[in-house]
Amino acid sequence: MSYPDQKLYAIGRRLKKLLRPRKRRWVWYRKPSYYNRHEGRDILIIAAGPSVKKYREKILAFIKERNPIVIGVNNCFDILPKYDYVMFTSHNRFDQFSDRLNTCSARLLLSVHYPRYEIEKRISREYEYIMYKGDNDNAFDIKNGVIQASCKSVAVLGCGVAFVMGGKNVYAAGIDGWSKLIDHGENLHCNDSKPKHDRSTPEFKQHYLKSQEYQTRFLNEISEYTKQCAEKRFSIITPTEYTNQYDPRVLGIDDLPHNI
Repeated sequence: MSYPDQKLYAIGRRLKKLLRPRKRRWVWYRKPSYYNRHEGRDILIIAAGPSVKKYREKILAFIKERNPIVIGVNNCFDILPKYDYVMFTSHNRFDQFSDRLNTCSARLLLSVHYPRYEIEKRISREYEYIMYKGDNDNAFDIKNGVIQASCKSVAVLGCGVAFVMGGKNVYAAGIDGWSKLIDHGENLHCNDSKPKHDRSTPEFKQHYLKSQEYQTRFLNEISEYTKQCAEKRFSIITPTEYTNQYDPRVLGIDDLPHNI
């Protein structure tokens, strides 16, 4: 490509970002359509940590016994046979797996920060916006059904959404943490999700350890939130590095928290 062509190409890319940004510049935060939709129900979040594959049969037995509302995040399609909802907030994950969403029977929850044109060029079905503020520094809170922080990951955000839906007992499986998995050279996900950085680079571990710090904070804040709300409970039910939230009694797991 010649120098003039390179300049024109660069100008074109800048114009596209200006006129068609991948993230909304302005967001109208309003009470979400799913507010108190499942008041008093148990809700289960299925994240993509490798523990969900290891304990899949126990999770299925839990679902059969408790009949919770089940929310899957990102590429959760092959983990369980059926979901009530699937959630996406990452542009990369949405791009990677959007081809499966048109045939998925679950209700679809998408980030309010996705521009409508970005959604409609990928899917042709109904969806609902997840109402949350994309700020990593805000503390977790819920005001008028709007989550006041990013929660850093869609899995942790899903726990917040479950409380907005009116969940009484919110359980999460597959929020495993990453540092031990990285140290042991194990897969970070139970599916074919692509990591943000190449595993051989220093940025790989730095990215996940920083994300784990954020998640630790947000999970602790969610736990504090439930203490302020009468009769609400939150726990992670598969082995996890987030030991403050881990309750092995729910699935009857004897493994140590890091033996994922």
